[in-house]
Amino acid sequence: MPKYPDLPRRVGVQGTVILLIVVEKDGSVGQIEVVRSSDQRWGFDLAAIDAVKQWRYRPALLGERPVAAYITVMVEFSLSR
Repeated sequence: MPKYPDLPRRVGVQGTVILLIVVEKDGSVGQIEVVRSSDQRWGFDLAAIDAVKQWRYRPALLGERPVAAYITVMVEFSLSR
């Protein structure tokens, strides 16, 4: 789970970040690009990127061979969770 930034948590701000990431052929996360963000000044972008960098995926397959692939990831910051 991503770490909810302190300031938006205190003032009750929620947000969503959409990332375009590369899942490498070993399942690790490579390049990350912010596609859309609620508002950069609250720190949601960096928190989402920090979390996603730690995730591991099952790589895409081309035939039976693992390959790198782009995927879109949505990270939601909700105070109700």
